[in-house]
Amino acid sequence: MRIATAIAAALVLGACGKSGPDARTKRCEALWTQMEQGAAQLQQAMGQDLGEALGDDARRMFLASCRTVSDELMPCLADPESSPDCVERLRTHKRAAIGPAPKLTWQTVEVDDGRVTARVPQGWEHEVFMGDKYTPPRSAKLGVFTEMRIGSSCGGTCEAMPAAGWAGRVELEVLGPIRAGFAVDKDEALGANGRLLVYHNTADSASPVDLHVVAVWWAEGGEHYVSCQVELDDEIAASLGELEAACRDVQVKSFRASE
Repeated sequence: MRIATAIAAALVLGACGKSGPDARTKRCEALWTQMEQGAAQLQQAMGQDLGEALGDDARRMFLASCRTVSDELMPCLADPESSPDCVERLRTHKRAAIGPAPKLTWQTVEVDDGRVTARVPQGWEHEVFMGDKYTPPRSAKLGVFTEMRIGSSCGGTCEAMPAAGWAGRVELEVLGPIRAGFAVDKDEALGANGRLLVYHNTADSASPVDLHVVAVWWAEGGEHYVSCQVELDDEIAASLGELEAACRDVQVKSFRASE
């Protein structure tokens, strides 16, 4: 899956500073063209639509960083499989370029039909889609993929189950796939019936963003589990701690699927 790792490496990079010489710019544009040409093959292999991931915003971000990446990293950008540590080296380069955390203010809201209370960034746009989804307005320039989503799922029949049953379902549907497809940085219990993971992409991770948080809760006799998920684009990556804390602070009033 050379195309997959090439696109993953491209999306690992965050926007840096100034433009480089014309020769570097042309080389970076050629690399981006190669990735665009390979996107159709990757979409077919993975059954995913990468149109948005390889859109204009991603192109500008990639070119800005490519122009400033060191000469020794260019082979990794051209062929992420040229060295086993290429993607991690590119990720380190991106981290060094991230600026200070943006200033966020918070508000407390009731979501999931009033069953859950959570802190969300004030001014973020609210949409009810697969849960309560909050995204920063484009004017905030906090990344096109940044989002915070709070919701519930039963993963099948929404019937009361023991806590152990819900723990197994959460592992199968949420935590297990994350552990298999990403690099987990933090894996902690949230009380007796909850789990929090902080994780980042590997070379084979298909996500268009690099940093992620998920917190999940369930209960004895509950009818569903509740989750808080955060996707962090590069522009807000430095706010990981704040958004992780917001997910930790989620309060679930009821684990009944309907009331």
